[in-house]
Amino acid sequence: MKRLPIVTLVYVLLWVAMLTSAATCNESDGNSTLTIGSPVVPPSPVVSPSPVVSLSPVVSPSPVVSLSPVVSPSTVASPSSVASLSPLVSPSPIVSLSPSASAAPPSLPPSPVVPIAPPPSPAAQTAEVTRIIDGDTIDVRLSSDGSVVRVRYIGIDTPEVGECYYHEATNKNSQLVAGAIVRLEKDVSETDRYGRLLRYVWIGDVMVNEELVRRGYAHATAYPPDTRYSALFSQLEDEARAERAGLWADCVGCGNPTPGFSCDPAYPGVCIPPPPPDLDCGDIPYHDFTVLPPDPHHFDGDGDGIGCES
Repeated sequence: MKRLPIVTLVYVLLWVAMLTSAATCNESDGNSTLTIGSPVVPPSPVVSPSPVVSLSPVVSPSPVVSLSPVVSPSTVASPSSVASLSPLVSPSPIVSLSPSASAAPPSLPPSPVVPIAPPPSPAAQTAEVTRIIDGDTIDVRLSSDGSVVRVRYIGIDTPEVGECYYHEATNKNSQLVAGAIVRLEKDVSETDRYGRLLRYVWIGDVMVNEELVRRGYAHATAYPPDTRYSALFSQLEDEARAERAGLWADCVGCGNPTPGFSCDPAYPGVCIPPPPPDLDCGDIPYHDFTVLPPDPHHFDGDGDGIGCES
């Protein structure tokens, strides 16, 4: 509403006061009709109290400080205004990334599976190891009848006397089974041509044949028809070779006898060490070789001067 100047307001108030005074005088004379000589101010709009009341804010000091419509914070702090901004400050764009953040990390390649032979059957023989011959041969006392027999490990071959890593392989075999109670698992054949039992030898849950190949003390060698674990032994040999374990680090390209090794003169043409230990034909890689007295290993059983005849 447009505000009137203060001077105008004063004139209006004076006119109202004069009209009120004249009306009062007429009423006191008993005349109920209002007679006003001045034609300037129309009676109804002027005498209506509403304009007077509506002007009270004007003369009130409140207009001086009443700036509420202008400075009212409603347009700024109105909840609706703030709410209308919610799409801008909504964290939903960040939350919308949660699907990618919650996605499972890329799967890692599986760890290589180390092959392990299954445990032997309950029918495996039990025996006590009484002697270590070399890396793949032992003597045992059978629990069934107390007899002492020689056992050749199936499917592997350790260095022979005079070959690189012979002593290491023999010592490792001794560490594994010397004096231990072992189980003897048969494959197909009972014995080899030298009368030795052919067996997979177990101590606890460890197959000794397997352990020697895994650690690089033996080669995997298949001797049909006894090939139950040939694939396992071949895989273990490949892994040992790749890791340069044992003889695969020390003996590759080495064809010389072990340093400090001496050959017994009773066996010219081959190199076999003197006892101890006492060796049999199954313990050496030679056959049909010349034997001279005194033949300390007794390779020439029939005395014809030929040892380990095939």
